[in-house]
Amino acid sequence: MSFIKRHLIKNIEKQIDDKQNSVNFIGFFYFDEKVKSKKGNWEINRVNNKNAYPYEKVYPLTFWSLDGNTLMKIYHKIKNNEFYFYKKINGKDHKIRLKRNERNSR
Repeated sequence: MSFIKRHLIKNIEKQIDDKQNSVNFIGFFYFDEKVKSKKGNWEINRVNNKNAYPYEKVYPLTFWSLDGNTLMKIYHKIKNNEFYFYKKINGKDHKIRLKRNERNSR
């Protein structure tokens, strides 16, 4: 495993953990636009703090199984708050978005 891939995965996991801790939430972050992976032809539509999940699949893909370009896309989406999650508030599920970080988005 390359140093760069290891560093990128560590940063993805840290971003997810930081965002989950800031909103007191543990679960999936969903992307509006799927992240397409060339390796395996996957379309990633959600992540948690340890895995990525293909669209309409139950089983996870580890971050290690993804190619570098896919990891970069996931990292940028998490870093720039380009995701939403569902949180139960007063017994009802609410779709929550964090304020987008427009300055860093491409």
